[in-house]
Amino acid sequence: MFLLSVATCPGSAQEDGTTTIELYNSTVNLTQGNFTFTPENDTETYTIDNLTDFGALNATGLEFNVSVMRDLPENMTGNMTGNENGDMNGNITDDENGNMIGDMNGNITDDENGNMIGDMNGNITDDENGNMAGMNGNMSNATADNTANVSFALEGIENITNNNTTGEMWLIYINGEPAEEDFGMNNVSDGDNLSFWYTTEESGEAAIENATYVVNITVAMEEEMEPLPAQNLTVLYNDTVNLTEGNFTFIPENSTQNYTVDNFTDIGALNATGLQYNVSVHGVNLTNMTNMSVLEGIEGIRNNNETGESWFVYINGTQAGEDFGMNPVSNGTNLSFWYTDEENGVAALDNATYLANITVAIEELEEPAEENDIIETATEAGNFSILLTAIEAANLTDTLKGEGPFTVFAPTDEAFSALPNGTIEALLNDTDALTNILLYHVAGERLMAEDVVNLTNITTLQGEELPVNVTEEGVFVGEAEIIVQDVNASNGVIHVIDAVLIPEEGMEPEPEPGQNVTEQYNDTVSLTEGNFTLMPENSTESYAINNFTDIGVLNAAGLDFNVSLMQNMTGNAANMTAVPFTLQSIEGIRNNNTTGEEWFLYINGEPAEEDFGMNNVSAGDNLSFWYTIEEGGEAAVENASYVANINVSELRANANIIPAAQNQTNLTVFVDAVQTANLTQTLDGTGPYTVCIPSDEAFNKLPEGTRNQLMNNTTLLNQVLSYHVVSGRYTYEQLIGMNNITNIQGNVLQVNAIGNNITIQNVSVTQIIVVNNGVICIIDEVLIPPDGEIPADNQTDGGQIDDNQTDGGQMDGNQTDGDQIDGGQMDGNQTDGNQTADNLTGDWYFFSVPFEANNTSVEYLLSDVNYTSLIYYNASTKLFEEVTEIEPLKGYWINVPAETGFNASEQFSSVEKKQIEAPPSLQVYPGWNALGSPVNETVPAEAAFIALNNSYAKIVGPWVPGNNTTGYYQYVGYNGLNGTIGENQLGADEFEVEPYEGYWVFIRQENLYA
Repeated sequence: MFLLSVATCPGSAQEDGTTTIELYNSTVNLTQGNFTFTPENDTETYTIDNLTDFGALNATGLEFNVSVMRDLPENMTGNMTGNENGDMNGNITDDENGNMIGDMNGNITDDENGNMIGDMNGNITDDENGNMAGMNGNMSNATADNTANVSFALEGIENITNNNTTGEMWLIYINGEPAEEDFGMNNVSDGDNLSFWYTTEESGEAAIENATYVVNITVAMEEEMEPLPAQNLTVLYNDTVNLTEGNFTFIPENSTQNYTVDNFTDIGALNATGLQYNVSVHGVNLTNMTNMSVLEGIEGIRNNNETGESWFVYINGTQAGEDFGMNPVSNGTNLSFWYTDEENGVAALDNATYLANITVAIEELEEPAEENDIIETATEAGNFSILLTAIEAANLTDTLKGEGPFTVFAPTDEAFSALPNGTIEALLNDTDALTNILLYHVAGERLMAEDVVNLTNITTLQGEELPVNVTEEGVFVGEAEIIVQDVNASNGVIHVIDAVLIPEEGMEPEPEPGQNVTEQYNDTVSLTEGNFTLMPENSTESYAINNFTDIGVLNAAGLDFNVSLMQNMTGNAANMTAVPFTLQSIEGIRNNNTTGEEWFLYINGEPAEEDFGMNNVSAGDNLSFWYTIEEGGEAAVENASYVANINVSELRANANIIPAAQNQTNLTVFVDAVQTANLTQTLDGTGPYTVCIPSDEAFNKLPEGTRNQLMNNTTLLNQVLSYHVVSGRYTYEQLIGMNNITNIQGNVLQVNAIGNNITIQNVSVTQIIVVNNGVICIIDEVLIPPDGEIPADNQTDGGQIDDNQTDGGQMDGNQTDGDQIDGGQMDGNQTDGNQTADNLTGDWYFFSVPFEANNTSVEYLLSDVNYTSLIYYNASTKLFEEVTEIEPLKGYWINVPAETGFNASEQFSSVEKKQIEAPPSLQVYPGWNALGSPVNETVPAEAAFIALNNSYAKIVGPWVPGNNTTGYYQYVGYNGLNGTIGENQLGADEFEVEPYEGYWVFIRQENLYA
């Protein structure tokens, strides 16, 4: 930020020799009202409020040029930055039907037919098409659609125009600070100073020291005379109210929700009088927010649609600028509530019949007590008693009461209680280990949530790096999720987490075994590609066992063990490449049917998913073999009498990439494809290369047509396979700490690590094998280049493809992937029969209807639409369904012939709405849900999905169709994260949801969307 402290004189020289020419330096007198103008890139006339930055510049008499920012998809105005999915910076005006989208200076509600009624600050009417005319005097007739909060670009002043070659442009500062809104959107008031600098931009701000021109404007307001009231006026109230800091709650007459309202507002002042009043809410039902309210009556005197009389709010003699409930008040403020009709967009005070006159007095409260430190804050919270006991035992209390600043990732009592029995007691008796673990939860700086999400690792006071992972499920530090963020303290900040963090160097008491547990093994093994043979104790045949399995790990440890064929495999397992066994004993300790003790296998702290011998392993895996009894279907580790702990350090093949891949039975398609693409010699060269190799199962997920296209087009196949190749040797230990790698085509591939698991471009790495000339990373999806020639209906936004997953969420068959990605990928299993994208060549549109129609049938609502497919994804059944009724809140995919187009807002604008007593609702389920906006206006995502609260994690949309089946999503948003995460990934509070658009919303748990 630059603080404007010294005015630049005309012709003065800057330190670098630059001369700043002052084009204007004077005061302008502004009065309430408007003026009209036509932008240089438009033929329409716009009505502009005098009390804006635009109005101030106009009042100078200087010649200036302005363009309207309208050239954006989805009828939004603003600047597009970033990649093709770039963030939208700007304000939303109106769609092509004239329906108002964005902020309105007026209180507007709608009756059951959708007609706009009522207003506090302006006269809003609508024509037969629902277009609104007149608002705060800014709209003169039903054709002035473009007067609502439009944003503009200032192109030039006095023929000094923005220059793309030199990078010079006009930049606006208000009272020494950069303007917060686009030009035309910044309100001004008496005494404001506006500086228009013509200069370059550095680090997102104006380089004022290099400015060549400046326009300095001081704003003066001409006071209006308050109209005289009528002679037959009944005064309902005329006194002073004393307001104290705080809130009160009330229930609007058209809602069942409680709203919390600030005392220091117009509604707070009216509430303090003790008068009886009625309020309704309209627009979005946001619990605990006071916007979008209408004052319906005072002392039984209600707004009257027949006579046109309603309640108007005046503050200090001027009509209130915001909706009722949104106007702050201060000491000495005078509020007048007039009951009258409206003339020329303002209250006709000379016709008023009732008045409530209120003067505000603010009662000062005692200075708040000094903010608590971290220890005091945690103590008051009440759910950190175990943590505080541990801090005291480790003699860290005085440290965390010190000056700081600190960031503490605080496990709850529930998190500590989830540790195995005896762990807490063991730690409290081992001060060194306890201190080591506690300091791993503390950083020596104040890191707010917006800081954490932009970090990869955090340096702790313990000395180790604490990894940070931002996923659609939430924000994780180590293995713990942040469940409450930004709990401020005087000496730092607390983030509440749901698990205890254990440093690698620290002690993590294994799930606490019994006191007499015997450790048979605790070491690391390296595995070499190949097989070994063994003969089960219940068979006479020898079996070849893959070294890269759980049984291979146990064999590499050199322990004596016995296995038996599972009973249902005897006699028919000889020809199988992977055979399930039962582990009978280790080092002579055998399963015991009498005591119930037997061997259990845990991999990375979780029970093995497959039978013994069927679990593949990778570098970094930990295998624990527990000898104990079973309780509740799991090993009773606390009762274990023997354990063997084995860590896998590395998988190695004594061969180059291609021979090593040939030795893996699940990589045959890749090996054949490499040969077809003439890449065998390259990948067998010196390298080194790290190759992401899709398994045979991954290739089989591609539609048959796509596989055939790849194999029959050498150039395309070479392009796709090369996208999987990275120059350099990246082992597990290196990848686990990286954010991205660059392939040989120059594309950056995103790398994420959650626990021991690694993903590349959101595709899971199932095994990592070190070879002579590089590294093989086996992955479970095929990566598709973003600029590849693979048909878009087979391609995901993130590069992965499902069986028939598309880039835009269009479906062409049986979708199998269970993991979500940045492109609308769902975990369904089939579509609606024969409606597959293999047969569709038109354009896809993702739409929703924010209201329930009187007639919801497809035959009625789409009777005039030429479409080839209409489908809805049911998150409950994970199926794509045929659609017979178009219901509110649901997101639908429609395919129409190319060049036809489909505009949902136009299609449904004239549909008769059903009269309902309660808003519509929809059950949502874990995974991706196809949803739309719950209201007929553009709102922040956090408002649109407030009913889902914390049960949703991620939002993708809206879909912008391209040619045929191509297109892209405009935004990716994460719930609870503020600011830009990277490129087009936004926090949900910055993500705006539009009516009539479809969105993919990732839900963590079943919930009701309303």
